[in-house]
Amino acid sequence: MEIRDTRFGVVQVEKDRLLTFPEGIPGFEHLTRFALLHDEDMAPFFWLQSLDETEIAIIVVDPFLFFPDYAPVLLEEYLEVLGLDNPADVSLFVFAIIPEDVSKMSANLAAPIAIHNENRIGIQAILDRGLYEARTPMYQQVLAYWRGGADDAGIDA
Repeated sequence: MEIRDTRFGVVQVEKDRLLTFPEGIPGFEHLTRFALLHDEDMAPFFWLQSLDETEIAIIVVDPFLFFPDYAPVLLEEYLEVLGLDNPADVSLFVFAIIPEDVSKMSANLAAPIAIHNENRIGIQAILDRGLYEARTPMYQQVLAYWRGGADDAGIDA
């Protein structure tokens, strides 16, 4: 599928990168079609690109690269929306917040994006309050990733 994106111009998106969020994403409930785009210059980050409004894209990242002990539990209602029988069939991403002062970079571990690997359905899962923070600092972990690769990223900040 070819899309016109405000960041990347015309982009060819492979079918396995197309996602449907039946309930949208909190704050963007009207947007249900997305693509997961990867730009080598932004590694390890991805863009969760809206296909409904191409000017909307959100930076996401695999949380396990930086927080290896991260262990969110998805509620049964989320598993139903995803059509998920086996938890191994899900990929998790979290929103990355990258302000102008990148040393204040953080990840929203309190509300991960869960994507069913086979049917490509996604949902933002809101976890029980208090388990994880919505603005978990991650600058030191990202620096470690860039300096030494993924094996060194899961450091304690």
